[in-house]
Amino acid sequence: MTGRTAQKWSARREPRRARARALPSNCIGTVKNYKADLLKRLADPEYAAEYLAQVPAEKDSAAFLIALKDVVEAGGGVGNLAGRVGLKRPSLYKILSKNGNPTLETLREILKPLGLRVSVTLDEAA
Repeated sequence: MTGRTAQKWSARREPRRARARALPSNCIGTVKNYKADLLKRLADPEYAAEYLAQVPAEKDSAAFLIALKDVVEAGGGVGNLAGRVGLKRPSLYKILSKNGNPTLETLREILKPLGLRVSVTLDEAA
């Protein structure tokens, strides 16, 4: 790479580096603390049930799977749950991925060991 080419390459990459340096040093710790606190709260089945119940209002199935993955993580993790559900860990990871499309039966099987179940309620807005 010539000196001039290196300068062009470096100039193109600099804005991304500058943004990374601009983040506050305590930002990463805050995100970790948030995640740890969320997982602690999600270990409570009542909290987990309410957490999952709020997501369908967003009308985003990927968001529901992310929330379900958080609940699974709080309940011992994918590996632990896979053994209790009778699925292989890679299959459960695939189901919980953003492209996952679990059946109602699979959803029931995932929720049962977590002390949760699928239910339907009356929509007050309808």
